[in-house]
Amino acid sequence: MDLKKIFLKDACPTAIGGQAIMEGIMMRGPERTAIGIRLPNGKIYMKTQPNPKGSKWGKIPIIRGVVNFVASMVQGTKVLMYSADILEEYYPEDYEKDKFDVWVENKLGKEKAWK
Repeated sequence: MDLKKIFLKDACPTAIGGQAIMEGIMMRGPERTAIGIRLPNGKIYMKTQPNPKGSKWGKIPIIRGVVNFVASMVQGTKVLMYSADILEEYYPEDYEKDKFDVWVENKLGKEKAWK
């Protein structure tokens, strides 16, 4: 394998990362986080928000990894749930239930199935 094709000689590293969310993407930079979600009507819902400030524990080498990992998991989960909430507002309530949804409602009852 020719690694010269993979690694660019004059490449500039970036501090931007991302995560796939429901019908969209979350991109996180050093200062802000942007969320883009495709709505059922074809439009794109966009939101940006500032990133939380780091703590003093984020400067100690071993602990920094754990703190950043937990913070990334928490923020990723929040953004994923936020995207589900946004999509829930735009999708119609009267969708056609599949066999699994019907089975779960029959076994657990309608209220417990959707909690």
